[in-house]
Amino acid sequence: MYSIVIVDDRATNRAIYSQLVRSLDQNISVNAFGDAAAALDWLTTNSADLIVTDYEMPRIDGDEFITRFRALPGASRVPIMMITVCGQRQKKLRALESGATDFLRAPVDHFEFITRARNLLKLSQSAGEQPVSGPEKNSAEDGARALFAHSGERDYAVHVVDVDAMGPAPDLSDALRGHLREGDIVARLDPLRYAVLQKEVVAPRDAQALARRLSSLRGLFTGVAALRAGAALPLPGQDPAACLHAAIQALRENSPIAASGDDRWRLAPAVDLATGALAGAQVLDGDDEASLADPEALRVALACVKRIGRAAQDLRLALRLSLGGEAGKSAMLRLPPFIARSKGELASLDLVAAVENISADGAATESLAQALKTLGLRLIIDLGALPRGGAARYWPGLLRALGEGWSGALRFSAADVSSIRRARELRARIERELGKAPILRAADTPSPELLPALRRAGVGWAQGACFGSPFALRDFGALVPPREGHASMESRALPA
Repeated sequence: MYSIVIVDDRATNRAIYSQLVRSLDQNISVNAFGDAAAALDWLTTNSADLIVTDYEMPRIDGDEFITRFRALPGASRVPIMMITVCGQRQKKLRALESGATDFLRAPVDHFEFITRARNLLKLSQSAGEQPVSGPEKNSAEDGARALFAHSGERDYAVHVVDVDAMGPAPDLSDALRGHLREGDIVARLDPLRYAVLQKEVVAPRDAQALARRLSSLRGLFTGVAALRAGAALPLPGQDPAACLHAAIQALRENSPIAASGDDRWRLAPAVDLATGALAGAQVLDGDDEASLADPEALRVALACVKRIGRAAQDLRLALRLSLGGEAGKSAMLRLPPFIARSKGELASLDLVAAVENISADGAATESLAQALKTLGLRLIIDLGALPRGGAARYWPGLLRALGEGWSGALRFSAADVSSIRRARELRARIERELGKAPILRAADTPSPELLPALRRAGVGWAQGACFGSPFALRDFGALVPPREGHASMESRALPA
């Protein structure tokens, strides 16, 4: 029996969402609450397999609700789907930092709601499974080591096959090898799960063909009732272990032909206005700027940074960062394990923080900014759309951040000539106060006609629609070719 909790102050929405989740399975219990506090009271003594919550609610909004819920014992693995409206990017980032698992825009598409809810329930079920221990755990570790030992630096794909046996699980290793090319590797991770390393993948269609072939073997083996397969291709610089995890996730989402996250992540190009060359890129999660609060976004960014280091190119990647308070501290705690594996390549990573974060909590911001500086990371202060009066309300915090060296660069939205003029005036004022001018970067540049004004304002880099659409991670390898003597590890994804 699945237990689903719905939290929304609108009775109509509660009724619709309740009807939709009941259509997923006959064994579903729905508890709907119009008040987030009442839902929290219920959840202190009852369990849930999935929570669906609105963001805009009186008294306790969705962000605070998730924060309080995640603090409850045993609540860390329960998936939460938040309903937001278009344009709530900052709210989504805060909710992500609080612990939201997935988002859906309102008004909801019923088919998308059902699909995402079904996938999250599967995620909840897999999270609740007992970890493998004893001989089976050792077998899984040995199988994974054997698989990864053969990956090398050549292009490859990882496939995961789960077996539904009608009795004692047969060993299908030899049977699976009969459907592979010579040189491909099969590893039995546990009695019901196999991993396949497909070597020398020249194009995504190669991995796609094998994924379809493995998926078509369902029920063909003696003693097997059904078979499911999932596949993934590595992101740039990604190791086989992470690729294996992506393949398992694809299998859990019932997507036999899947990508290792490549379709989700994109890069918005930043151009050097003096040379016209590619200078860097902003990591995007769909249409939104990816956040450091998302561990997967950080992994993707550092994989790209690693590729930049291998190519010895002077490019920079940027992630969004929320400074100040517990959210900033939590994000910073995620950095050390990635830093330990980065081997000094973090110098190519920028973190972009909104100016209101800089001014909100001076002591916390200073502590985090100094930590970033120690790690070799650059902090970019985002001024946003720069309304009339510029950044007057944030002036003290901004001046302190620039004066004490927390940051040396400002980013603003270059939507029109007026916004560029205000940025130029602000830069001149800062230079008069501090004796040095900050680096200016422009975002949201819609038209090439604005480029002369940007150059006159002293803007070094710019990004936006006039420089083309964001590109997929699979194109990153073509933009950043490896140095001679380094093997190719292009980012590719299997087409859906």
